[in-house]
Amino acid sequence: MTHDELLDMRRRAESVSDFMRQGTLPGDRDRLDAEAITRDEDRLDGEAITALLRRHDALEAALQEIARGAANPSRLAEQAL
Repeated sequence: MTHDELLDMRRRAESVSDFMRQGTLPGDRDRLDAEAITRDEDRLDGEAITALLRRHDALEAALQEIARGAANPSRLAEQAL
C-alpha cells in the first residue's frame, strides 16, 4: 500500500468519525456554516431595517409637529436624530 493510499484511508476514516460524532460530513459542515452566516446576515439586515424605520417614524413625527407650529424645529430635529 502506498503512502497516498494510506493518507486517503485516513481521510475517509476521519470523515466517518466526524459523521458519527457530529452527524455531518465534511461538505455538510461548509453548507451548514454558510447557512448560519446567511441567518446572521438576515438577522442583522432585519435589525438595520427596524432601526431605519424607527428613525423614519421619529423624523416624520417631528416634521408633523413643526408643520403644526407646536415645536422648535431645531430641537425636534436633534431629538429625532
